Amino acid sequence: FMSHWLTSASLYSMCHVFGELRCLWPAWTVTACFVTAHYGILCLDIVPKPTATGFNLRMEKVVPFVPVIAVLGMSIDYSVLEPTPGWQAFIYFLSWICYFIQFAWAIRLYSLAAPMRKEREMQEQPGQPWSPIEWPLPPCFEDAIYMVSAPKSSEQTCLQQEMKA
Repeated sequence: FMSHWLTSASLYSMCHVFGELRCLWPAWTVTACFVTAHYGILCLDIVPKPTATGFNLRMEKVVPFVPVIAVLGMSIDYSVLEPTPGWQAFIYFLSWICYFIQFAWAIRLYSLAAPMRKEREMQEQPGQPWSPIEWPLPPCFEDAIYMVSAPKSSEQTCLQQEMKA
């Protein structure tokens, strides 16, 4: 999934810039680029359709900013500040916030991708997504799933003649 790749690429780039180059501002710049791309892709990819049973906390609006929290922690860690227990505790606190957000994102992603039975038949319209009621598709991705299904009913008995029409 692209979300995991964008988060990991941001964290990898940030760790490389801090660990190997010992630079502060390039880490923030790289992180900002990946965060912007991540947020944009999640806004385009996920159509919010809250359900009564799912995890409805919109973590897709929060999870792209995990690398910003991480780069803040690394900026403090690699800064010229005296490494006191207070600063170390603050850095650990930031890392636990990142862990919590990633865990909540995993739950939210499972909730988004879980197949659900439809309660009513969708109206068939040309050029619009449609699937039979028997197919349990995830509702948040039903506009992004490209499956070809046969029509429910047809006047033609031959599919080749129907395609010509």
